[in-house]
Amino acid sequence: MTVPAGVDSLEAAQDLFPGYVVTRRVGAGGMGEVFFGHPEDFPNDFRALKTPHLALVQGSPQIAVRFRREAFAIQRVRSPHVVRVLDIGETRDGRPFLAMEWLDGRTLSEALDDPTSPFGNPF
Repeated sequence: MTVPAGVDSLEAAQDLFPGYVVTRRVGAGGMGEVFFGHPEDFPNDFRALKTPHLALVQGSPQIAVRFRREAFAIQRVRSPHVVRVLDIGETRDGRPFLAMEWLDGRTLSEALDDPTSPFGNPF
């Protein structure tokens, strides 16, 4: 699978999310990108900022509709096992985004690759 081109610089990412300061790109996948940042007025309130790739949204407006629907559904879930969605917005280039609580720790890939992990690798 080819991953669509994403935000090409940290400077571009810093201007992408209204009301947020972006400090780094966390990762990208086939559907979108995740950035680490915080609200402009709350520098210690770290968030994961998730948005679909621009090429996907431009190629299919349904992607944005589905992303927003997912955001509102996740926002209603209250569980210690589900990350909280704290904000839903639109990037300066017209993509929807989620601002989720930042959880420190290993990624799922890291946990699955760790032979001592209680999860084991199911693959």
